[in-house]
Amino acid sequence: MSEVWLKGRGARGVPVVWVQHSDEQLARGSDGWQLVSELVPGDAEPLVEKSYGDSFEETSLETVLSRLGVGRLVVVGAQTDWCVRSTLHGALARGYGANLVSDAPGRTAGTVESRDVDFGAAS
Repeated sequence: MSEVWLKGRGARGVPVVWVQHSDEQLARGSDGWQLVSELVPGDAEPLVEKSYGDSFEETSLETVLSRLGVGRLVVVGAQTDWCVRSTLHGALARGYGANLVSDAPGRTAGTVESRDVDFGAAS
């Protein structure tokens, strides 16, 4: 399953980079590893293969992003609790701006200035 869509040149001319995970439990080439039929990378959209939660760890992702001139990522994926979160942290640690598409993984996140923190707000 494609885990991260980092918005090669999509409909708005924005680079799209696909990231696909494999490990001992998700063998490369297995049925579970395949991209779902609704998701088909375009010919000009790079595919980065990874074996760790962070899509930057021991992959060509930074090289691909540099070549495309990307400085901010829009991230969406299937494994929010592990791979997407690790990739977001990896992006921030490497100096990229990053946004998580909130309606794709079923979770939301945000930032608030310290003076605006509301401890009574619903979680």
